[in-house]
Amino acid sequence: MEDKNIVFRNLNRFKLLTDKILNNWDSYEFFLDYIIENFKNYLSLIPSFEGYVKKKLIENKDVTICLCEKIIQAISDYLKGRMIIAYDDMKDAFSGINDILKRKSSNRYEIPAEFGFKARIIESDKLVPSREAMFHIPFEMRHLVKDNRYSIHGVPSIYLGKSIYTCYIELGSPSLNNFWVSLFTFSDINLIDLTLSSGFYDIGILLDYVKEDEEKYIVRLDRLVDDILLWPLIMACAIPCKYSKATFKQEYIIPQILYELCSEEYNNYVGIKYLSTKIKYVNKNIYQRAMENYALPAHNVRRSGYCPKLASQLILTMPIAASQSQDIEIDIKESDSLCGLPILSNMHESLKNDETILSLDKMTIYFDRLVHSFMEERKTELLAPLNGWG
Repeated sequence: MEDKNIVFRNLNRFKLLTDKILNNWDSYEFFLDYIIENFKNYLSLIPSFEGYVKKKLIENKDVTICLCEKIIQAISDYLKGRMIIAYDDMKDAFSGINDILKRKSSNRYEIPAEFGFKARIIESDKLVPSREAMFHIPFEMRHLVKDNRYSIHGVPSIYLGKSIYTCYIELGSPSLNNFWVSLFTFSDINLIDLTLSSGFYDIGILLDYVKEDEEKYIVRLDRLVDDILLWPLIMACAIPCKYSKATFKQEYIIPQILYELCSEEYNNYVGIKYLSTKIKYVNKNIYQRAMENYALPAHNVRRSGYCPKLASQLILTMPIAASQSQDIEIDIKESDSLCGLPILSNMHESLKNDETILSLDKMTIYFDRLVHSFMEERKTELLAPLNGWG
């Protein structure tokens, strides 16, 4: 078994990489220069890892070099107006990391189901939104779909947040008066996972495994290796926009191409799981569990209506308004037993008196009770698939 000091040093080196994620390029005049310098620093850091991690990284050095080169080439080709060639560049990069992406996606099957929230601002005092209103924009209204990090003009998608707070931030911190939320749940679907398995790198847990369980220790190290190998792609897809109101955003080049690759039938990926860029970087550690988002593009195109593939794979609740859950008390014991739904006010002392976060936490607890009712009593009117919508 490895010495615990190796564990400490490897995790500290990994932290040097993760601290670079969600950084902007304000001090650079040219976007590609920022990417190239970050990748050079990344490749120079790889040999400094030790033990098992270093051994696996060296075995896969061609993967890291190819991924960096293809991302740089894709951005360069795109900026030259050669979009098709840029797509082919990323297709080559994708083929080199597909095994890693498959492993990361299959790791999710260790949990019974994943949950995500969809929020909308619906300005109506009389009309209660339907479940349809919380799905993707119907095909007959695809002309409303705008360009975004994981959005392509005219392609309807479903966007979910790991927490209601993430949804709230992604919508621009709106008033809660017309803030509506549905809970989605899904399992056994393949996602391109661009998040970090940070929970597996808890230093205390790793040190326990060093002493007691070599097999579990190696499992966590393998996941650490995969995240290090994927770091160039994760970083390239998580760069905050330098010019937030610009018509063209260079930061979207790689995530948008990846989103197109996700829609390729041969890949069998339903969507992308990624890190939010909207939560302030200084609060990253506090909001670690709340930073993840899901983007799920429509796969089966119809003249109107909704994607039957997504409709058959996603289960969701009726939406509720923020006002419908404000009588709920936040019980620490209850929140500790939630179905993976993060309660932010319990994550840090500074959040316990934040009125907005407390309101959103009450909505989360409301949905947790719905999930328990569904699981214990099979109340299908609470959570239901959308089969037949397409």
